[in-house]
Parts: sequence; structure tokens; C-alpha cells
Amino acid sequence: MSFIVTGADFPKTCSSCPCCQVVDVSILENYCGALRDNPIIMDVFNSKLSNCPLVELPTPRGRLIDADELLKAFKKACEQDKHWVNFFALVESAPTVIEAETVEK
Repeated sequence: MSFIVTGADFPKTCSSCPCCQVVDVSILENYCGALRDNPIIMDVFNSKLSNCPLVELPTPRGRLIDADELLKAFKKACEQDKHWVNFFALVESAPTVIEAETVEK
């Protein structure tokens, strides 16, 4: 399962991440809610896990669509009409997975 958090700064270290939960501050034992790992010992204040599952999406960006579904639509359109396919219309009508995000000025 995946989810997106909008309007937040991407965490530079585990300690600045909302998924990080401190278990024992004296031995730097922490729990990563995103990984669902058992507590791990690491310096969360100066680093982040090498296997961190968080991915930063570029901003600004246009809407994100499912490219696999778009390719299926292209194939179906080409099979139905071998002479003319309006690929632009197919892209424009593709369902949006994640809305576009712009930078506020």
C-alpha cells in the first residue's frame, strides 16, 4: 500500500520524519512506522535509513497517470482504428492518479 502526504517538507533525517517513533532515547532505539520494523538502533538525528521507503515527488509537477493503463488504451485504439488515433485525447482523458501540484509564490 502507498500513500501521499502533500504540503509537507521531505524529511532530511529520521528524527524529522513523522514515521519515526523514539523507543529509548538513551540508546538511540527507534521504531520506523513506514517500514514496520522492530525497533532499530541508529542515530536518527544525523542520518536516515538506507532502506527508507519514502519517495519525494518533484514540485511543481503535472498530474500523474498510470502509464500501463495508458499503453493499454493506446493499443486498444490502434486495434480499433488502424489509420487515425488521437493520442493527445487519450492522454487527456486518462484517469488522474495524483493531482498536479504547483509551487506557491
